[in-house]
Amino acid sequence: MTIFLFLFAVGCDSRDEAGPHPSPRQEVRPGPGAGFVDRDEGQQHPPLPANNPIWDGDTQGFVSDPGWYGEHSWADVRMRVAGHIALAARDLARLHAEAGDLAAAGAVLDELVTTLSGLDVESSEIAREITGILAASSRRDAELLRGLAQGRLPEPEGDAVAAARNRYLGLALRRDRGEGDVRQEAERLRADLARLSRPRDDLDLDGFQDFRSRHRLRVRLFEAAFDAGDPLGLDERWGYWESVEVQRQVGLLDQSTEALIHGPPPELAGAPAVRWPSLLAETRHSTDQQARFTREGLGWLPTGDALIDVAAEPGPRAIGTLERLGLDDLEHAARLDEAAEDLNRALTQGPDEVLAGVRSLAASFDGLEHGSRYYNVKQIRNEGVRQLARAGHFREAAALVGDNRPLHNQDWACPNREGILLTLEGRLLAEAGETEAAEATLNRALEAAGAFLADVQAAEQSGPGQGPGRNPPAFEHETPAIPSP
Repeated sequence: MTIFLFLFAVGCDSRDEAGPHPSPRQEVRPGPGAGFVDRDEGQQHPPLPANNPIWDGDTQGFVSDPGWYGEHSWADVRMRVAGHIALAARDLARLHAEAGDLAAAGAVLDELVTTLSGLDVESSEIAREITGILAASSRRDAELLRGLAQGRLPEPEGDAVAAARNRYLGLALRRDRGEGDVRQEAERLRADLARLSRPRDDLDLDGFQDFRSRHRLRVRLFEAAFDAGDPLGLDERWGYWESVEVQRQVGLLDQSTEALIHGPPPELAGAPAVRWPSLLAETRHSTDQQARFTREGLGWLPTGDALIDVAAEPGPRAIGTLERLGLDDLEHAARLDEAAEDLNRALTQGPDEVLAGVRSLAASFDGLEHGSRYYNVKQIRNEGVRQLARAGHFREAAALVGDNRPLHNQDWACPNREGILLTLEGRLLAEAGETEAAEATLNRALEAAGAFLADVQAAEQSGPGQGPGRNPPAFEHETPAIPSP
């Protein structure tokens, strides 16, 4: 992996897979400038320098080179944006589903399938696999939504969580329509759900040794998350998607299936059985979803794609460490401990106090001069969004997302950064009950992603140096290529 790719990979969730694969513009790689020492020795978490001249430039928009985005090809960049589109469209579809318009929800997913199927990702194995997972799961959920709207579900396929959900919904439809006793079939479903609730060691977010194994982990995470996800309810994790979410979704199906046998608890009385898992999800959260600020939450590296470490887009944990103001700096770590205590006290006082505290802490770091402070500030804001959302303070969390604007410096090295922020804001507005604003914001997120993909297409067709936007910054020095382990 070249240091040029790594410097942006750390902040932009690189999918570097097999060593240096420079784009045509990178045959001579931009150098980091005088005084820079390359610390990337193939370790799991290479250190990020305090300064690099690449960060000093502000490209103000699209850069016509996939290497700028930490990728080997435009196919890999498209795959990054495919994940963003899938989250925004899925949230939009679930807004319609929660409002009872299942046909509209299915139509959104149909359009998503069309978009994903039209992306040229053939040159990248990982991009093909992940985009294929997104398209297949969206097609499956669209058919499920249409079946619910028509009262006739498709036959469940496979033996994973999505198939179990299909089986539950079929029984729930029969129960809602008074079509016979479903208790015996529900007992069989509960037995199968018990098998699906077993822990998944293969989904450990830190379960990678190098970039290649990290990509294989990413594929497994997408498979598991889009298998287990509820197409009818918007409630999601805040932070990384973790394998415990599979167990939570299976548990919600199990509790709902038990209610088919013994009758619903008071909190579900009067609601149709097809809605029970989604309704339970609003109050049944994993224990790690309780709001609490920590040193690690405030000080670890953020991913470039904030949908991963804030809004549970599937992905491994961020890679890298900070050479300056990282968690191995004992004085800095102690300061973060104090800040976490202050913010946890603020959580007991109200969201305005939390918002003010996070903004003050972020500003104190943003006033420093070293280039990697960008990652300190971003992580602090991300942690504020996570904890405010976990505490149910969605409007304040959305306001904090907006603090990332105007986009600047390292922001431009993340593909579709504006679409990422809009998707985050859209989900937060939806959770806040501001449905119209949420729908409009999610549609804007999809438009932003579409515009970015149009630039990608133009850049690929035009060839090196001829595409839209800016060329990447160039330096006189040549950086030695450091292959990935």
